[in-house]
Parts: sequence; structure tokens; C-alpha cells
Amino acid sequence: MSELAERFNEGKLRWHNFPKFLFRGIAKVAHYGEGKYATYNFLKGAPITQYLDSHDRHMDAFEDPRLSDFDDESKINHLYHAAWNLLVAAFVLETRPELDDRFKLEQ
Repeated sequence: MSELAERFNEGKLRWHNFPKFLFRGIAKVAHYGEGKYATYNFLKGAPITQYLDSHDRHMDAFEDPRLSDFDDESKINHLYHAAWNLLVAAFVLETRPELDDRFKLEQ
């Protein structure tokens, strides 16, 4: 039997080209947060500026040559913490837009 099954995948996401191993560090941050807070706590959302502030603190720590690349508490690289915060911020903006507390100019 040489005929292949029909598949209608044109225009759909190509997950095989998504390098999941690159996200292992972010998964470690999620796992750490699950133990610190609760499973799926991040799904509740929080004001966006809290995620942005956390991102900025991790980037500041990573960029400071006097500090370690790794978070003191979790022992995970600050870049993975920063990335986690951006991913969750994007998710919250998409699912809970009322939590967008960024400063906005009046129109």
C-alpha cells in the first residue's frame, strides 16, 4: 500500500518546528512557581505591571556584572524567569485585558 492518508494542514501551525527543548528553562520556572504558589495560579492573572516589574528585576539582575546569572531563590537563570514573565503577561493581556494597568495617554 503506497498511498498516503489525506491531510489538510496547509496554513496551520507547524509544531514540529517549535524547539521545545529551548523552553526547558521556562518549564523549570513554571514548575518552581507551582511549588511556590499553586498549580495554574498564573491563569488567574494579575495586573500587567506586576509581570513587567518582575521581568525588569530579572533582567536587571542578569545584566548586573556583580550578580549571578541565576536567581538566588530558584537557582534558575534570570533569563528564563524574564521570559516566563513576558509569556504570562502576553497571556493575561489576551485573556484578561481588564488587568492591563499600564499608563495610557488620554485620547
